[in-house]
Amino acid sequence: MNLLLLLVMSIFAGILPMVCWAMLVWWFDRYEKEPAHLLLLSFLWGVAPAAILSIVAELILALVSGYAGTDAPAGLTLFNLGLVAPLVEEGVKLLGLLGIFGLAQREVDGPLDGIIYGAMVGFGFAATENLIIFLSSQTMEELVLFFFLRAMVFGSMHAVFTSFSGLGLAFAKYARSPGRAVAWAAGGYLTAALFHGLHNFAITLSARIPSLLIALPASLLVYGIGAVAIALLSFGSLIRERGTIRKYLRPYVDSGIIRPHQWEAAVSMRTRLLSEWEAICRFDFRRYRLIARLHTVCAELAFKEKQRQLWGKDEKIEGQISDLASELTSLSKNAPHPAAPELS
Repeated sequence: MNLLLLLVMSIFAGILPMVCWAMLVWWFDRYEKEPAHLLLLSFLWGVAPAAILSIVAELILALVSGYAGTDAPAGLTLFNLGLVAPLVEEGVKLLGLLGIFGLAQREVDGPLDGIIYGAMVGFGFAATENLIIFLSSQTMEELVLFFFLRAMVFGSMHAVFTSFSGLGLAFAKYARSPGRAVAWAAGGYLTAALFHGLHNFAITLSARIPSLLIALPASLLVYGIGAVAIALLSFGSLIRERGTIRKYLRPYVDSGIIRPHQWEAAVSMRTRLLSEWEAICRFDFRRYRLIARLHTVCAELAFKEKQRQLWGKDEKIEGQISDLASELTSLSKNAPHPAAPELS
């Protein structure tokens, strides 16, 4: 195969699908989207630092253990790919998440945010891993097979694994004691490594013993269980966020800062989407921006109120609440919802 063509196709096939997966996850975060620069930083950590550090660490450990690629004994291969690699890779990705959480500080409002940051790191890591694997293709048929398996069937694999680490850190952030925080963070990391290790173990068996027909379905099962678990946790987190917005915005409804129908719209994901889409269909982009911003401010204000209740008064949070409340007062007058009468 032409080397230039292989390089171009590998870059395209390795990175673009992961970007598309990442955009889908970004879209799913309906109530309060995380800052774009932090999401990009998370993705880039997976692309370069995490991938490079993992390769170096695994190479050193492989040389120390006597691992010699395809010539290594089957037991040693399973040990390295099924145990060492997951612990190293998820550990390096966890380091990046710790840094992101440090930068995000109080941007992390609940479990869903941890899942999203973990997924972004995983997608970035998968993009680089895909590129390396695709470049090893000898024929076009092999490249197409790798693309189908890596980008389509197992496209969100690393994102699913690292989402558990992000979820653990999110729970650790709101833990009531340092001991519980450490337990949540360690539990998330070990869960990520466990799913990763089981998947690698099954894939390695499938490659080593092609006649063992159960190995590949087993890897799909492990991946599927992890993906379903993360999906259910994500939907549960959205429901929890809806309850937070309903509860902590109620005083602003009672005081007349926001109208009841706007409050209900901010709480309902379906109504939010319909109201924003209705404005887009009418090509009224000013209206769309106002409504979308109203919904975002409602969510941000509710989460800040929750943080104030959990952590007590803080000068920075008080300032953010004051600014958001002022903006909400203005938006409430200028961003009508379709269910309400038009305002001039």
